[in-house]
Amino acid sequence: MTGRMLLGVLLGMVLVPIILLTWLRFGNVPVAVTDPPLFQEKLLTGIPLHARIHREMKKSPVITPDEAALVSGAHIYSEKCAVCHGYHGKPSQTGGFMYPAAPPLWEDHHHNGTIGVSDDPPGET
Repeated sequence: MTGRMLLGVLLGMVLVPIILLTWLRFGNVPVAVTDPPLFQEKLLTGIPLHARIHREMKKSPVITPDEAALVSGAHIYSEKCAVCHGYHGKPSQTGGFMYPAAPPLWEDHHHNGTIGVSDDPPGET
């Protein structure tokens, strides 16, 4: 019985890498932008992404929401974020083609009537 189990483990250790390398070699991996995502890719990338966001999120807001901070934030958004997320009434030309797609932050992107990131807790965005 242990001999058959050992044979099964050894075959699994040899066959799985051979099958994976064959799959990679013959170009069946979705690498182009127009390819559909891998099976469960959204789940596999979403779990560590949300865990890291939660781990690195500040527990209390580090910036007071006064006029100077909001104006400064608007300038930073224009320089660094608008390329992918767009402006109000002017969606991004590239954000929808990313994976995962960059949501339009100034439109209703959660489909619950919330505009922008105003439903996020302080420090998350």
